[in-house]
Amino acid sequence: MSNDIDLSQYSIHYKGCQSITQWVKNDANYDGRSPVQPKYVAQYRLCPADKCSSSGCSSKQYGDYLIDMQSFVTYLLKEKGYVSAVSSNNGNNNNQYAKYYEEEEEDQGDDSASSSVTEVAYSPIDYVKCGLYNGTFSSASSNTNTTFSGYIGATCSSTSQSIEFNIFSDSTCKTKMSNGLTKYKSATSSNLPFSSSSPLISPEGGCISCGGDYSSSSLCSSLYQVSGKCEEKMYDMEYPNESACDYISSLEVMRREEQYSATGSASSAYFLPSIGATVAIEVLFVLSIGLGTYVMFLKQKLSRAKTSLRFS
Repeated sequence: MSNDIDLSQYSIHYKGCQSITQWVKNDANYDGRSPVQPKYVAQYRLCPADKCSSSGCSSKQYGDYLIDMQSFVTYLLKEKGYVSAVSSNNGNNNNQYAKYYEEEEEDQGDDSASSSVTEVAYSPIDYVKCGLYNGTFSSASSNTNTTFSGYIGATCSSTSQSIEFNIFSDSTCKTKMSNGLTKYKSATSSNLPFSSSSPLISPEGGCISCGGDYSSSSLCSSLYQVSGKCEEKMYDMEYPNESACDYISSLEVMRREEQYSATGSASSAYFLPSIGATVAIEVLFVLSIGLGTYVMFLKQKLSRAKTSLRFS
């Protein structure tokens, strides 16, 4: 329960993500890079549980919410049970979700070769932001070692609006590494979790019930508390929060334009061009032209009147 909304009666439907620009020069972590940096945000909808499906929300009563993507991903991963693998890298191997890769030399009879074990633990929750991941891995099939080094981070697909993890060549996770996912799989013998072939979440991925077990209800409550809100269509709420409606609406227009630029079409009902907005813009455009013409007409008429007075 959050204020006057019973979240257990709703489900989350993820709508999409996008990149916005922000001024970071005054941030504590500013390191001399460009003062304008991209920031990913995620948008989701709270829909009555019985009206939510993979195609969206069929109810006319819903709320739209906005949150920075890194926080959104962190909450989702925690709901799935992921914990940090950093402690595992330090010798405290208590993370059941991390993958471990061992490099070991077996004793060869009388040669008594020394045995060494290197553990590299990976958990996606440690790479929600951009982080360096490297290690040397052994291949049981070829009996060779492969070194991998790259930056891993969560990102937003400009075509599908899915949130996925990818491998980058720079510390800001802007430039994707050429064949990065293939190189990762070749070294570790496994796919990068939540990469483009199996994203963390997508608009077509169904709904997350807020009335389920503790982890899902906790997810909904946590997201609701920290998200920007547009509850103008939550008609049963006594005090709906509409503080973020204008901003969310403007981002939706931007997202439709970005998706159209990337794909040439709007694949989701959420991203179809707004006929009402298009008509309104065209009407305003025509009116502005008419008003300008009328102003010029008045100006010329006033000029002629002044000329007549001067010579009368």
